[in-house]
Amino acid sequence: MVRIHLRNEGLEGFEFTLDQRTDAKMAMAVLVGSGLSLTQAAKIAMEFHGIRTSGIALSDAVAALLNAKTVLCSSIALMCSCASVVSLR
Repeated sequence: MVRIHLRNEGLEGFEFTLDQRTDAKMAMAVLVGSGLSLTQAAKIAMEFHGIRTSGIALSDAVAALLNAKTVLCSSIALMCSCASVVSLR
């Protein structure tokens, strides 16, 4: 049986377990027609579930963006109120 496996799939066939190969084949069947690779789909799933795939989680990036926007708006409001006080003098 090992010889048949080796002949059919080469040494790469031993890199993954049978369960892993079966799971990959089923995942590829789900992706048929989507234009996505299994790797692309896995990356999308990781981001969707908020799992870090790079330096910052998506939820952290959104929070940082909203915080920066709040700080900017506060600064603009302060500048506008200071300009009003100066123009009243």
